[in-house]
Amino acid sequence: MGDPNTGRIYDLGESERPDPGHVPLARQQADELEKMPLDERIDKLQEMAHASGTTGAATQPARGETVQPWKYPVTDAIRERIENSFTYHPPKGDQTDRYSALRATAKALAYEIVGKTPPGREQSLALTKLEESCFWMNAAIARGE
Repeated sequence: MGDPNTGRIYDLGESERPDPGHVPLARQQADELEKMPLDERIDKLQEMAHASGTTGAATQPARGETVQPWKYPVTDAIRERIENSFTYHPPKGDQTDRYSALRATAKALAYEIVGKTPPGREQSLALTKLEESCFWMNAAIARGE
């Protein structure tokens, strides 16, 4: 884990330096956070954000006061969405075959688009949107099952 505001993970071994205010983590610390239950992980990130001064708080919180580094509350529903959206979903069952079939169909359509439309911005956008639809097709399978 890294910045509690953006959820970006930083490893001290990365060549690119994080923006000011981001909390760099050693790989071991990030791995430990990944193993924690979600509520504990969020609490730990809040503590780290407060300790590093990224909460935006002008004063120290009173003892026992909850530190909230985010401006808006994170509901249980949005936590579930974030966890599902940003978690690796290894393929299971026939998912790999379905990914391949959908990709092959999209590839055939891509050739149809290129072969039957003039080159230009619109063609490029059509191919980009087709790529996006492939992403969402795969995400629907991976996240929905």
